[in-house]
Amino acid sequence: MIDNLATTLPLSLLVDQRHQQPNPFRTQSVKAGLWVGPFRGVKRGQGTDFDELRDYVAGDELRHIDWKTSARRGHLSTRLYREEKEHIITFVADFSRPMFTGSKELLSVTIGRLTAALMWHAIDSGSRTSVMTFNETEVKFSQPATGHTSALAACGLLASTFEKTRRIASDNHHSPKDSLHTIPLVLALKKLSSLGRRVGTVVLLSNFSQSSPEITLELKKLAKGRPIIAIQVEDPMCHDGLPAGMYRYLSEKKGKSTSRVAKIGNQEKQNLLTILRQQQRQIHEVFEDAHVSLIDGRESLLAIKSRLHHEGYLT
Repeated sequence: MIDNLATTLPLSLLVDQRHQQPNPFRTQSVKAGLWVGPFRGVKRGQGTDFDELRDYVAGDELRHIDWKTSARRGHLSTRLYREEKEHIITFVADFSRPMFTGSKELLSVTIGRLTAALMWHAIDSGSRTSVMTFNETEVKFSQPATGHTSALAACGLLASTFEKTRRIASDNHHSPKDSLHTIPLVLALKKLSSLGRRVGTVVLLSNFSQSSPEITLELKKLAKGRPIIAIQVEDPMCHDGLPAGMYRYLSEKKGKSTSRVAKIGNQEKQNLLTILRQQQRQIHEVFEDAHVSLIDGRESLLAIKSRLHHEGYLT
């Protein structure tokens, strides 16, 4: 039986994630100045100390394009200056309808809590932080900012998107006519690409169960312009399998949901596990092809933070 805490995502729970675990990597307090953790400070657009070249990303100022290098390389290149290299990080939470399932806790609840915990860590480390949420009908984005006011606004966005999608997911007679007729993850990836430098580093949180060539294409496109890493949040039964028994499920056809019953025996369990493992291999191949690291969301919060810290995503 799933309890109420496993099926709801109140604002108070998201705010409380700030106190779940102290920053284990901080060696000194964050202060204004040239450095924020290991990242350069925040005087944007005023730097005079050239730091590096990178491929042009939508939103870069034309005055920072290195035209000689661009001509030599055959594509636009942007000059970065030391004082302009602040750390911006965007956490992207999947609240589409498939996330509103789970044997012990709704995947959407797990994603919401984990997003909030990582966001608070980034905020307390001095990073400019934003949150993007998406479902079948919309993609929403909080502006990158520092401080607790922006963190509270991002928590509010997580809670409101969760509640809106929960109502849709619980409505068995919901018509898909208001949906955007595109895989939700594709919409989110396209939105991230269109925002250019404003999103900074990207951390995706989803179970990534939906696959298509378009997802692969958009993921590759996004990964070319910025650092990106993904956290896969799955139900334990995707790895352990369903116990033998009778299961009731909803089958959708032409916008209508019908309740059905399926019997799972030992052979059916093994067949299902084989399919799930094959799907998991396909997901890993997509991210490997796009050169995007994939973190197992079943790991502890400390282990996930340590992985993000080790790869330079969190301070």
